[in-house]
Amino acid sequence: MRAIKLTPHKVYLLVVLMAFVIFLLVGGDGHRVATGESLEAPSFHHLLGTDDLGMDILAQLCHGGGYSLFLGLFSAGIAVTIGSVVGIASGYYGGGLDKLLMSISDILTGMPQMILLILLGAFLGASYFSIVLVIALISWTQTARMVRARVIFIKNRNYIKYSRRIGATFPDMVLRHFLPALRELLTLSFIKIMSRGIVMEASLAYLGLGDPTSKSWGMMLNRAMSFPGIYFTPFWKWWVLAPLAALIGLVISLMAYSREFEV
Repeated sequence: MRAIKLTPHKVYLLVVLMAFVIFLLVGGDGHRVATGESLEAPSFHHLLGTDDLGMDILAQLCHGGGYSLFLGLFSAGIAVTIGSVVGIASGYYGGGLDKLLMSISDILTGMPQMILLILLGAFLGASYFSIVLVIALISWTQTARMVRARVIFIKNRNYIKYSRRIGATFPDMVLRHFLPALRELLTLSFIKIMSRGIVMEASLAYLGLGDPTSKSWGMMLNRAMSFPGIYFTPFWKWWVLAPLAALIGLVISLMAYSREFEV
């Protein structure tokens, strides 16, 4: 049996996940209602202090971790699915379909992603589903191109040609040959898109285009940076640094984890 090696990035990811689970079980409404005085310094009752509304920052941090993780998972899942379908169809059939799909991919890739993110976010709204959809719509192109290149290589192998001769259908070849060969590539794409999705959500929230009812790390930073004279007070030490450090740590951990799947 292969032993599981615990590296720092895996420990961090485990801590983020455990914090969210523990918060769901015993966290209560600390991220939504005031549990202390406004802008309390860190103490035994509030380990990371409170914000300007008296809400516990640690509770918001735990809730924001779960929000970011699940948003990244959903957006990466949709983006990888779209990229896989486009890449496999484009690489396998070629011809006019390949040119059409790759032209769409080129257009989206050539557009400044941050501007596109802001425009789509403003157009579709600030709901949770809209943010997931926006991130997925601008994140599938790289996956599609990598999958297409891999499929073009695989479809010329002898066993694929033999499968065609004996009457194997396209869905059969996708399930039996293409997807198993694409497993590591899709896993790598999933983790990278998840990491980028978390940063994109934080960027939207920081710019005021995120879900205002959420307590994501980006929205926490938005509220903290909107506080008048935040850096002329000691409040930034727990109100700004806590979500910023959590966000940077999660992204770095995900990127480090993705390196294990690079060939």
